[in-house]
Amino acid sequence: MSIERNAKTRIAICVPTYRGADRVEQFLTSLTAFTDFPREDYKIVALDDGTPDSDHAGKLQKVAEKFGAACIISDKNYGIPHAWNR
Repeated sequence: MSIERNAKTRIAICVPTYRGADRVEQFLTSLTAFTDFPREDYKIVALDDGTPDSDHAGKLQKVAEKFGAACIISDKNYGIPHAWNR
């Protein structure tokens, strides 16, 4: 998946998860409610690290779309360092 970049993007927020789409939604709700940065100054990337439940991937994708975030789904659990370096 290609993550769109533009000249204004100053911060990339990577949110790795494993079976945590609900927690990602709570985090993104708080982030967008309490940040002072203009939305065009940061990008959000939700990273699923190989959750075996296929319904989870769809749910995470919907959460990402709701917040204008990119979503990367891994087919295997590699651990957080791998997810961050994707």
